[in-house]
Amino acid sequence: CYKLISDEMSTRERARSLCEKSGGNLLYIHSQVENDFVSELLNSVAPSITKVHTDGMAIRALRKDLLVWEHMETAMNFTKWWPEWDRSKTGNPAAKVTPQCVILVKRFQYRNRCATLPYFFWTLGECDVAAAAICKKSSRDIGCVVGNGADYQGTANISKTGMPCLGWNDPRIRHVLAKPARA
Repeated sequence: CYKLISDEMSTRERARSLCEKSGGNLLYIHSQVENDFVSELLNSVAPSITKVHTDGMAIRALRKDLLVWEHMETAMNFTKWWPEWDRSKTGNPAAKVTPQCVILVKRFQYRNRCATLPYFFWTLGECDVAAAAICKKSSRDIGCVVGNGADYQGTANISKTGMPCLGWNDPRIRHVLAKPARA
Protein backbone atom coordinates (compact mmCIF):
# COMPACT_ATOMS: atom_id res chain seq x y z
CA CYS A 1 0.00 0.00 0.00
CA TYR A 2 1.22 3.50 -0.84
CA LYS A 3 0.34 6.83 0.78
CA LEU A 4 1.42 10.11 -0.80
CA ILE A 5 2.40 12.91 1.57
CA SER A 6 2.32 15.93 -0.71
CA ASP A 7 0.72 18.63 1.40
CA GLU A 8 3.78 18.80 3.66
CA MET A 9 6.94 19.30 1.64
CA SER A 10 9.43 18.23 4.27
CA THR A 11 12.90 16.96 4.98
CA ARG A 12 13.58 13.26 4.67
CA GLU A 13 13.75 12.85 8.45
CA ARG A 14 10.35 14.51 8.92
CA ALA A 15 8.87 12.41 6.09
CA ARG A 16 10.30 9.24 7.63
CA SER A 17 8.71 10.16 10.96
CA LEU A 18 5.31 10.78 9.32
CA CYS A 19 5.48 7.39 7.58
CA GLU A 20 6.39 5.58 10.78
CA LYS A 21 3.47 7.25 12.60
CA SER A 22 1.12 5.85 9.95
CA GLY A 23 2.58 2.35 10.36
CA GLY A 24 4.76 2.34 7.25
CA ASN A 25 8.20 3.27 5.95
CA LEU A 26 9.49 5.71 3.40
CA LEU A 27 9.24 4.38 -0.14
CA TYR A 28 11.60 1.60 -1.17
CA ILE A 29 11.53 0.17 -4.69
CA HIS A 30 12.57 -3.33 -5.72
CA SER A 31 11.68 -3.55 -9.42
CA GLN A 32 11.17 -1.76 -12.71
CA VAL A 33 7.44 -2.53 -12.49
CA GLU A 34 7.21 -0.87 -9.08
CA ASN A 35 9.19 2.19 -10.23
CA ASP A 36 6.86 2.49 -13.25
CA PHE A 37 3.82 2.23 -10.96
CA VAL A 38 5.11 4.90 -8.55
CA SER A 39 6.01 7.22 -11.42
CA GLU A 40 2.58 6.80 -13.01
CA LEU A 41 0.87 7.29 -9.64
CA LEU A 42 2.75 10.54 -9.00
CA ASN A 43 2.09 11.91 -12.48
CA SER A 44 -1.62 11.12 -12.31
CA VAL A 45 -2.51 12.20 -8.76
CA ALA A 46 0.07 14.95 -8.15
CA PRO A 47 1.51 16.20 -11.46
CA SER A 48 3.06 19.30 -9.89
CA ILE A 49 5.36 17.25 -7.63
CA THR A 50 8.91 17.05 -8.96
CA LYS A 51 10.82 15.55 -5.97
CA VAL A 52 9.99 12.66 -3.64
CA HIS A 53 11.97 11.33 -0.67
CA THR A 54 12.71 7.60 -0.50
CA ASP A 55 14.17 5.30 2.14
CA GLY A 56 17.37 5.00 0.08
CA MET A 57 20.71 6.27 1.32
CA ALA A 58 24.24 6.42 -0.06
CA ILE A 59 26.79 5.76 2.65
CA ARG A 60 30.51 5.13 2.72
CA ALA A 61 31.69 2.05 4.59
CA LEU A 62 35.00 0.21 4.38
CA ARG A 63 36.14 2.66 1.68
CA LYS A 64 33.22 1.71 -0.56
CA ASP A 65 30.12 3.65 -1.56
CA LEU A 66 27.04 1.64 -0.66
CA LEU A 67 23.40 2.19 -1.58
CA VAL A 68 21.04 0.85 1.07
CA TRP A 69 17.40 0.91 2.10
CA GLU A 70 17.73 2.39 5.56
CA HIS A 71 14.81 0.72 7.36
CA MET A 72 15.84 -2.73 6.09
CA GLU A 73 19.60 -2.13 6.35
CA THR A 74 20.07 -4.02 3.07
CA ALA A 75 21.80 -3.15 -0.18
CA MET A 76 19.63 -2.11 -3.11
CA ASN A 77 19.03 -4.84 -5.67
CA PHE A 78 17.41 -2.46 -8.19
CA THR A 79 18.19 1.13 -9.21
CA LYS A 80 16.71 3.55 -11.74
CA TRP A 81 19.23 6.38 -12.22
CA TRP A 82 18.75 9.20 -14.71
CA PRO A 83 19.85 7.49 -17.98
CA GLU A 84 21.91 10.45 -19.24
CA TRP A 85 24.68 9.76 -16.72
CA ASP A 86 27.84 8.72 -18.49
CA ARG A 87 28.26 5.33 -16.82
CA SER A 88 31.45 4.62 -18.76
CA LYS A 89 33.10 7.35 -16.68
CA THR A 90 31.25 7.29 -13.40
CA GLY A 91 29.12 4.15 -13.04
CA ASN A 92 26.22 4.76 -10.70
CA PRO A 93 26.34 8.09 -8.93
CA ALA A 94 28.57 8.11 -5.88
CA ALA A 95 27.95 10.09 -2.76
CA LYS A 96 30.24 13.11 -2.77
CA VAL A 97 29.35 13.82 0.84
CA THR A 98 27.81 11.01 2.81
CA PRO A 99 25.26 10.28 3.78
CA GLN A 100 23.18 11.40 0.84
CA CYS A 101 19.62 10.40 0.12
CA VAL A 102 18.07 8.75 -2.91
CA ILE A 103 15.39 11.11 -4.24
CA LEU A 104 12.92 10.46 -7.05
CA VAL A 105 12.95 13.41 -9.45
CA LYS A 106 11.50 14.24 -12.84
CA ARG A 107 13.40 17.50 -13.48
CA PHE A 108 17.01 17.25 -14.71
CA GLN A 109 19.73 19.32 -16.33
CA TYR A 110 20.05 18.11 -19.90
CA ARG A 111 22.17 19.79 -22.57
CA ASN A 112 22.44 22.99 -20.52
CA ARG A 113 18.67 23.20 -19.99
CA CYS A 114 16.27 22.11 -17.31
CA ALA A 115 14.06 19.31 -18.62
CA THR A 116 10.90 18.08 -16.89
CA LEU A 117 10.16 14.48 -17.80
CA PRO A 118 6.99 12.39 -17.54
CA TYR A 119 8.92 9.82 -15.46
CA PHE A 120 10.61 9.78 -12.04
CA PHE A 121 14.25 8.68 -12.06
CA TRP A 122 16.61 8.42 -9.09
CA THR A 123 19.28 10.87 -8.04
CA LEU A 124 21.36 11.52 -4.94
CA GLY A 125 20.69 14.69 -3.01
CA GLU A 126 20.82 16.38 0.34
CA CYS A 127 18.55 14.74 2.89
CA ASP A 128 17.22 18.05 4.19
CA VAL A 129 15.81 19.19 0.83
CA ALA A 130 12.08 19.94 0.87
CA ALA A 131 10.23 17.23 -1.05
CA ALA A 132 7.06 15.17 -1.03
CA ALA A 133 7.15 11.62 0.29
CA ILE A 134 5.49 8.28 -0.27
CA CYS A 135 4.92 5.92 2.62
CA LYS A 136 4.78 2.21 1.90
CA LYS A 137 3.49 -0.63 4.03
CA SER A 138 2.56 -4.22 3.45
CA SER A 139 -1.10 -4.89 2.84
CA ARG A 140 -2.96 -6.79 5.51
CA ASP A 141 -4.30 -10.23 4.78
CA ILE A 142 -8.01 -9.76 5.40
CA GLY A 143 -9.11 -13.22 4.39
CA CYS A 144 -10.83 -14.47 1.31
CA VAL A 145 -14.46 -14.83 0.28
CA VAL A 146 -15.46 -18.12 -1.32
CA GLY A 147 -18.79 -18.55 -3.09
CA ASN A 148 -21.49 -16.34 -1.56
CA GLY A 149 -19.30 -15.43 1.43
CA ALA A 150 -21.43 -17.20 4.04
CA ASP A 151 -18.34 -18.87 5.53
CA TYR A 152 -16.16 -15.74 5.48
CA GLN A 153 -14.25 -15.15 8.72
CA GLY A 154 -11.85 -12.33 7.75
CA THR A 155 -11.84 -8.69 8.81
CA ALA A 156 -12.62 -6.89 5.54
CA ASN A 157 -14.98 -3.95 5.81
CA ILE A 158 -14.60 -2.60 2.28
CA SER A 159 -16.24 -4.13 -0.80
CA LYS A 160 -14.47 -4.98 -4.06
CA THR A 161 -15.66 -1.63 -5.44
CA GLY A 162 -14.24 0.30 -2.49
CA MET A 163 -17.57 0.96 -0.78
CA PRO A 164 -18.00 0.28 2.95
CA CYS A 165 -19.59 -3.07 3.72
CA LEU A 166 -23.05 -3.10 5.28
CA GLY A 167 -23.64 -4.92 8.56
CA TRP A 168 -26.11 -7.81 8.67
CA ASN A 169 -28.53 -5.68 10.70
CA ASP A 170 -28.33 -2.64 8.38
CA PRO A 171 -31.89 -1.50 7.46
CA ARG A 172 -30.87 -1.17 3.81
CA ILE A 173 -30.43 -4.94 3.45
CA ARG A 174 -32.98 -6.41 5.88
CA HIS A 175 -35.52 -6.83 3.09
CA VAL A 176 -33.01 -8.86 1.07
CA LEU A 177 -32.20 -11.12 4.00
CA ALA A 178 -35.91 -11.65 4.76
CA LYS A 179 -36.60 -13.14 1.30
CA PRO A 180 -36.77 -16.93 1.12
CA ALA A 181 -33.89 -18.57 -0.71
CA ARG A 182 -34.52 -19.48 -4.35
CA ALA A 183 -34.65 -23.14 -5.25
